[in-house]
Amino acid sequence: MQTKEIFGYLRIGMRAVFVHPLQLAWHGAPDARRFRENFLPEGLVPTTPEDRERLREASRCIACLLCDGPAAEVGLGAKPSLVPLVFSRSSVDLPRSRAAVQQLVSAPEVLAAGERLCPSGVPLRRLTEWLAGRLARVEGTGGAP
Repeated sequence: MQTKEIFGYLRIGMRAVFVHPLQLAWHGAPDARRFRENFLPEGLVPTTPEDRERLREASRCIACLLCDGPAAEVGLGAKPSLVPLVFSRSSVDLPRSRAAVQQLVSAPEVLAAGERLCPSGVPLRRLTEWLAGRLARVEGTGGAP
């Protein structure tokens, strides 16, 4: 064992025995209140089991953009492909896409047509409804710009 490794293990041991207990005494154990104070103002909301399921569904998108065809035919400004590719990725920027999400929520027939064209079966209507709910959660935390 080299001297560098010995000092590394010694450092880890000292941290475990002395530094970590002092940090816990000074700051207290991490809890939900500290999470909310640190992350909610930035628009980062806790991920629920439903969020994980919707994110799994959004990850099926292969970016073929076939779902955008029906939206272009009716002149819808928001593209359905943005739901799984962009809007689902982060809750931080979701308030900036409020208008596009609301436009897609109000056009379920366009989303249904996009779902029929999707080769990987991305549920655009369900994802858009979920995003509208997630947007409400983000805006309720003070994360909106």
